[in-house]
Amino acid sequence: MKRLINKIATRKYILDIANEYCSVSSLPDKVTDENGRTWNYSRCNKGLKKFNSVSQDYIEMLDVEFRKMIVQKLKNDPPRGKTVK
Repeated sequence: MKRLINKIATRKYILDIANEYCSVSSLPDKVTDENGRTWNYSRCNKGLKKFNSVSQDYIEMLDVEFRKMIVQKLKNDPPRGKTVK
């Protein structure tokens, strides 16, 4: 069965979104401890990417879900004439 989604583009998009949503930017820039020392965390791991791969099973599951979505849309609004809208 031929894949409907572009595997490379889909993998890149997933990694971009996952790394954006799961970034370590929630760490405060400066923290003062109980001894009064100020710690600067502004550069601490903020540029690190947490995810670097996507499993083949996940890509295949997305392809199956995309196929199901197309079938469901066609069932809900059957095509008329020569153009599927």
